[in-house]
Amino acid sequence: MRQRPPFTPRQAPRGCGQAGPSGGAVRPNPGRLAAAALLLLALSACWSSRENAAPAAPASEAGHTAFNDKPAPIRLWADRALRAAVQALADRHEARTGQRVTLVWGDTADLRQRISQGQPADIFVAAGLSQPQQLACCGQWQPPARIAQDRLCLLTVPRLHVAPATALGALLRADVRVGAYQPGEHPLGEAFWQLMDRADQLQSGAHAAITAKVILATDSQPLQQALLQGRIDAAVQGCLPAQADAAAGNLHVTPLPAALDTGLPYTLTWRLDAPPAARDWAQTLLAAPQARAQWRALGLQTP
Repeated sequence: MRQRPPFTPRQAPRGCGQAGPSGGAVRPNPGRLAAAALLLLALSACWSSRENAAPAAPASEAGHTAFNDKPAPIRLWADRALRAAVQALADRHEARTGQRVTLVWGDTADLRQRISQGQPADIFVAAGLSQPQQLACCGQWQPPARIAQDRLCLLTVPRLHVAPATALGALLRADVRVGAYQPGEHPLGEAFWQLMDRADQLQSGAHAAITAKVILATDSQPLQQALLQGRIDAAVQGCLPAQADAAAGNLHVTPLPAALDTGLPYTLTWRLDAPPAARDWAQTLLAAPQARAQWRALGLQTP
């Protein structure tokens, strides 16, 4: 973990170099630098993806295996928090069509990096918008669409007892060490950044006070591990994965009040040159009643 104030900009980063709304304050300069950095990150991911991508299969083989007429399996990569729902949808699709679905689970940022390095995937179900947007910026993936929304919760160590109404006060306490991810590197980075802007609307100076003491998570030490090791006392997390993290580590979960909760979207995108069966199923997952029922069964809200 490393400690420094990471969130000087006041606007959340946007994918593909899209500029945010203009304002009259002097603050946009750091935000533009952050947006430019995120754009460079996306472009470097595109360059890596194009260098490492496997050659495209001939048209006659695009949707079929090499030596038989069976359709090639659909390769779906998904954030681990959605495992129960995605597994049920994949099983239903296989039973209905006879087409196999191969599933890969992991953290969204790690999955996006592996896809950018050329590992094969047809559909990507992700937490947040920034990671799938980095794929879409390269022109090889469909712009991500929201399929569900999670609430935000505060994940805390056992000694820290927090109620929804006191969540902001807990984050502001001088003796509470707050952990966060860097925007652009993890879906929760954007969620935390947006939450800090909301906190500033509720209490002037909250953004600066909290981010000045933030301890940044790293790939080698995620927030849950930092909490379990006593390096931080509190972290903002999606409520769905927070419940799993709390059960595994005797941590406390507190839903944030509506006035502070900016939510964590789950999104879906697909490779533009994926086999037609994969593209068709991806579009079905966007709006099918069965898919929405699975997201709601996890406690998520649906469009």
